[in-house]
Amino acid sequence: MKRINILFIVVAVLFLFSSTQATTWYVHPDSALNSIQAGLDSCATNDTVLVAPATYVENIIWPPVNGIKLIGSGMDSTIIDGNNQASVLRFDDADIIDTTTIVRGFTLTNGNALPPWPQSLGGGICIFSSSPILESLQIIGNTADDYGGGISIWGSSSDPIIRYSIIADNTAIARGGFDCRAGAPILDHVTVSGNDPGGLYFNTAGYAQILNSISAFNMYYGIRLEGISPQPTFIAIGYSDTYDAVQVLGYAGIDWLEGNIDTNPMFVDQGNSDFHLQAGSPCIDAGDPAYPYDPDSTITDMGAFYFNQTGTAERLVVRHIAPNNFLCATIFNGSLVLPKDKNCRVFDITGRVVEPRHIRPGVYFIEVDGKITQKIIKIK
Repeated sequence: MKRINILFIVVAVLFLFSSTQATTWYVHPDSALNSIQAGLDSCATNDTVLVAPATYVENIIWPPVNGIKLIGSGMDSTIIDGNNQASVLRFDDADIIDTTTIVRGFTLTNGNALPPWPQSLGGGICIFSSSPILESLQIIGNTADDYGGGISIWGSSSDPIIRYSIIADNTAIARGGFDCRAGAPILDHVTVSGNDPGGLYFNTAGYAQILNSISAFNMYYGIRLEGISPQPTFIAIGYSDTYDAVQVLGYAGIDWLEGNIDTNPMFVDQGNSDFHLQAGSPCIDAGDPAYPYDPDSTITDMGAFYFNQTGTAERLVVRHIAPNNFLCATIFNGSLVLPKDKNCRVFDITGRVVEPRHIRPGVYFIEVDGKITQKIIKIK
């Protein structure tokens, strides 16, 4: 009897261990798993879906599974195209998804939220009573037949975190860029521009926050609050550029925290959706000084992109460097021209300097180890 009990315990432990192991799924247009939806539908809790650079024509419904990490290869190279058929991405299952769920490194475009309601909400992303982390995303060129061309958030338990992302050039019948009618989302290092009508709209009893962000060049308003008694709308804004009009209607109010400005952010070319900052932008070094420094070791900038002050090529240095999960290394394509006596440094995704390397002036091609230890392994 004793031997049977021991055997049962060993089997139970092995089963528990095996059942908690996370799986990584690889989506590639030329593989058997060639759609993001198929990758997500394969997941159990805490699994990861890694998506190769490509354009995926899909309208994704997030499965009722918490803790999935959906990781693209970067907003410039991994595109989800809604083909004007429906929202690009929807979270429809109430009270399941929390901040252990992450979506990172994509452009979401050509979403079209069509009737009936609530499918007519959120052309880019629709979030219902869910709280994922959305980061390093470009939500651009989407539309909705109702509210929230870019993003629509509703449901009392919707507390998503949106950071280092762009909400731009989206349209809707109303609330073109961002529509929040419940919950307490946090927008951190978000650039909101070119949306019609309006940039950010709030009508929620939750306490939403806008931090280190930019609202500029939206049609009619940048930020609008509406509230009714007995559930007024209050949000907090800190270390942000509210260049567009801010409107407060009814029972609503703003907690103006420190560090806010109201001036032209000086994008490189907002007409062509280039929301990097020009040299001399008032948003440079204007973010919350208590935040971790930008990768150039300066105070964090406002908006989705930081301005590199090291003198190296800015387009080769980004906050989040996602390795190519289908190769053994990440390769920066293009030349890096270094002025005299400049350092070449590699940062991990936390902004920590992994390995500084002083090199001579010239043109270099840098190959970076795609593993977590990320360091320069070749300069040629």
